[in-house]
Amino acid sequence: MKVAALPFVCIPNFWQPRGGGMAWTKDQRIRLQHVDTGVYLHSHNKKYSRIAGGQQEVCGVQDKRADNVWLAAEGVYLPVNESK
Repeated sequence: MKVAALPFVCIPNFWQPRGGGMAWTKDQRIRLQHVDTGVYLHSHNKKYSRIAGGQQEVCGVQDKRADNVWLAAEGVYLPVNESK
């Protein structure tokens, strides 16, 4: 995903996880913050019906909201050794 701002300025696509540390567990809640702009990756329950049927739009917002909390759901999860 690219973040674009008017007038057509492309900004590199680097997102920093916030609130989860470096290791995530399944179903852990995190936020993703854009490194250059500081906005949080945001979505909502509204879905397109015609243009991209069933798809959701994502965007960046300046403040922390309930709609910019993401859930770690898919991936490879390795056991964490807690005995260090």
